[in-house]
Amino acid sequence: MAPRDVVANIELELREAEQLNDYEAVNAFWLCLLKLANRIPGKNERHRMFALVGRFREADVGSVLSLPAVDTLLNLQPPLESLLDLHEEGDLEDAKRELRAVRENRAKDPLAALLELGRILKRIRNKREHGFKSPFVVRDAVILRAARSILQRLCGTAVEAVR
Repeated sequence: MAPRDVVANIELELREAEQLNDYEAVNAFWLCLLKLANRIPGKNERHRMFALVGRFREADVGSVLSLPAVDTLLNLQPPLESLLDLHEEGDLEDAKRELRAVRENRAKDPLAALLELGRILKRIRNKREHGFKSPFVVRDAVILRAARSILQRLCGTAVEAVR
């Protein structure tokens, strides 16, 4: 399959993901973002994702960081990782560091802020995938809705970056 065909197929997946509920869409958008990152050379997923984000235009980075959904995650009370379910593993210190880095770098180093936001989104997606998020728990629904909004915008930006 030619590279353009792969991106065209990912775009079809993105359109289908738009029709999903927040719970399902978070995973679908995350996987599309990974597929787009995998179009870029790099030794592992992390490096490819960083390389993808490095291709984003400055205006697009600012557009993502200015989404109301970012504020939703930054201002969540109690903060992310501070409420854990039975058997759920968390790292409150890492989450605090990531949230602080997004807040502090939004204006002065937007790319660094976006990379930290990516770590937060990965954490949310992984919690969802491992059964620690539910569409029927109000707090989880707020987190999933915000993550969906951000991931959807990131995917649109990523499609343009890989073309």
